[in-house]
This record gives sequence, C-alpha cells and structure tokens, in this order.
Amino acid sequence: MKDSLDTFSFYKKFPNEKACEDFIIQSRWPHGVYCPHCGNYKLYRLEKQKRFKCATCRKQFSVRTGSVLAKSKVPLQKWLMATWILTTHRKAFSSVRLAKTLGVTQKTAWFLAHRIREPFKETGSV
Repeated sequence: MKDSLDTFSFYKKFPNEKACEDFIIQSRWPHGVYCPHCGNYKLYRLEKQKRFKCATCRKQFSVRTGSVLAKSKVPLQKWLMATWILTTHRKAFSSVRLAKTLGVTQKTAWFLAHRIREPFKETGSV
C-alpha cells in the first residue's frame, strides 16, 4: 500500500472481501500460492469456503493461515484498514479511537492492534 493512500482511495482499492483477499494473495505469494504446510504448489481452490486444499498433504488453508490474521473472524477489510491506520499515522492510535474508526468493539480493536504490532516488536533486546 502506498503512503499517500487516503480513506476514500483505501475503500476504492479494497471495496469488498474479494479485493482484500486478492491483495493478500498477491502480497503473500507473489510467485504463486503454495501450501504453508508442505510447500507444494499443486492446489485446489474451494471457492465456496474461500480456502485452498493441497493435493499432496490434503490439508486445507486460507489466506489467514500462518499469519497474524489466523483464527480471527474479523473481516479482511477491517484488518487491512487497521493495518493501514496503525502503520501510516505518525502519533499513537488508541484502541478506543481505532474501535470507533472501524466500527468494532474496543476489545476487538485492542486485539487487532496487538496482533498487528506483534511482528514489529524488537527481539532479543533487554
């Protein structure tokens, strides 16, 4: 996502869940979708379930599997909006303010913020 993206442009770029899913697929797997369990590229697309099924290990996975989005029922559009807000705003963005902006509860906003910030934490520092 570009830094110059404004709210209107965000919703124009990500108008629905399908657009968000396509963006995540392109970002996560730029050379083609592969199984996160075994690394195989031969997959079946289960359109109704919005999942993939590996032809080798037979395990199912989605764009959320193995990421900060895992085991969350929050729509992808809200995840991407929260990520955009938290990474582009210069000052701290509280979970209360994030909740009002996204139209979710404060508890959900807190959960999203912590999941999004987790990969940015310093490791091994005292």
